Amino acid sequence: MSPSSANRRKGAALAALLALATPAVALGQVRLDVAGALEPAGEGILVRVDLKNGGDAAAQRVDVEGELLGQHAEGHVPSGLAAGAAESVRLHFLVEGPRPGVHALALHLRYPLPGQAEPVSQRAYLLLALGARPEPAVRLTVLPAALETAGPLPVRLESADGRAHLVRLRVLTPRGVNALAEVEAAVPAAGTARAEVPLVRAGPARRAAEGPALLGVVVLAASTDDGVENTAAATATVSVTPYEPWMPRLRIPIAVTAVLLLLSAALLELRRRGH
Repeated sequence: MSPSSANRRKGAALAALLALATPAVALGQVRLDVAGALEPAGEGILVRVDLKNGGDAAAQRVDVEGELLGQHAEGHVPSGLAAGAAESVRLHFLVEGPRPGVHALALHLRYPLPGQAEPVSQRAYLLLALGARPEPAVRLTVLPAALETAGPLPVRLESADGRAHLVRLRVLTPRGVNALAEVEAAVPAAGTARAEVPLVRAGPARRAAEGPALLGVVVLAASTDDGVENTAAATATVSVTPYEPWMPRLRIPIAVTAVLLLLSAALLELRRRGH
């Protein structure tokens, strides 16, 4: 068997599942959609990440960072993506003997916008079937969340196969908000479970005139049953509300209190002199 034939067979055994990107939020007219597939590799795991600009403005440059099974890889589209254009990058992960099942490739997309100091930060994911392709174990629904400084991201889970599962919840966040930790949740065979992942704002606070920031996040729910990894995913939008400083709201009460104190002091002084 030739090496190329062996690689083709190896690639066929590694099926790629659906890929979704978080909605572009506060990105002007650029919207990056993501798909991809596994490709044959002599060593490790090679993933092709397909990017398409579904907006009507050009992305000047796109940097892609991927994390799979604790390993990181980077790819770049230095020439950028015109409106409607598509390009692929390849991420190579030197991992050996991964647990069979469906694993999540966490993606972080960054690209600059004219007039914006920091590049746009967008999260996305690919679900990759490595050696096994089990039926989904759980279904998850991410509930609306809003925070000013910190707050929970509520997630509702239910079994998809009539069995109980212990899942690990992980949230992929763009710049502007951080997930403090992974959370474990016990999902019953019937009914629903609810879990909350703590989020905290990162970076400077927005002023009221700027309005809330709507940030796209990805929620991953991974379980391991019978030695098989099984990951489900969902996307959601988190509203980071503007910071409203409390001092300006207290200016009038403080001024009124100061005037009353001055009047009281003057009245007491007049009474003292009258005696």
